[in-house]
Amino acid sequence: MKQKTVDFLNKCGVPFDLYEHEPVHTMEECAALDCSQGASHAKNLFLCNRQGTRFYLLLAEAHKAFKTSEFSKAMGISRVSFANEAQLMDKLSLTPGAVGPLALINDESREVTLVIDADLKGAPRVAFHPNDNAASVFLAMDDMERCMRRLGYEPVYLELKGIGGE
Repeated sequence: MKQKTVDFLNKCGVPFDLYEHEPVHTMEECAALDCSQGASHAKNLFLCNRQGTRFYLLLAEAHKAFKTSEFSKAMGISRVSFANEAQLMDKLSLTPGAVGPLALINDESREVTLVIDADLKGAPRVAFHPNDNAASVFLAMDDMERCMRRLGYEPVYLELKGIGGE
């Protein structure tokens, strides 16, 4: 998976750095690596509606708390919850802990809506997993957005102040 992601980034022609490390599963474990390279770390959450028919990949600033009810209200949809492991494997071919925006290269049917915290828009550098939680990739947010558009995704930006408890 990691190589497929690296190949895709190279095909997009965007500059990036890849940092390999011990597998991590939480934002706290990521922070303990001390490999931020001045990047904003993105929390990546894979969500679905109650019926399991609509899916969302949310990228939010790592320090923000998350409340499903506030996300649902901001998106104007009925209640969402965290997608289960089987849904994550089915839609993005990933296991928990490895989710990031580059997982959308695996969403061949384009069923997932990409939602990005507006506070990340234009970030000089962001960090997330390249579909492998034993590595982190660092690139400009503008470049990541360009790659997502190449895949056919137009990100939805949300002001997530309420979600962050601010």
